[in-house]
Amino acid sequence: MLLRAYIDDRGTLDGDGLPIPAQALHDKLVSRAQSLRTELGLTSQSLAKLLGTLSSVAVAGGDDAGLAALKAEGAEIIAARQRALVSVDDPDDPEKVA
Repeated sequence: MLLRAYIDDRGTLDGDGLPIPAQALHDKLVSRAQSLRTELGLTSQSLAKLLGTLSSVAVAGGDDAGLAALKAEGAEIIAARQRALVSVDDPDDPEKVA
């Protein structure tokens, strides 16, 4: 979350138009988290259920910091999904195979 906030605050590119190192680190960490979720057998739906349960526990326990962390994780999941949908729909995307 701190890394995402840092990137959001400074932008993804440096003064020369190159990706900042923090962006590469963020992408690596997101990829690692996804592979670990897969390894644990957490589908997107089961992860959403788990986060929902954790948020209920955080609210019941008055853990505002924990709830904020869960909301940030949920927002990142939604943003990643949106990026994936955009890249699939974008015919100019160099990652897309014809």
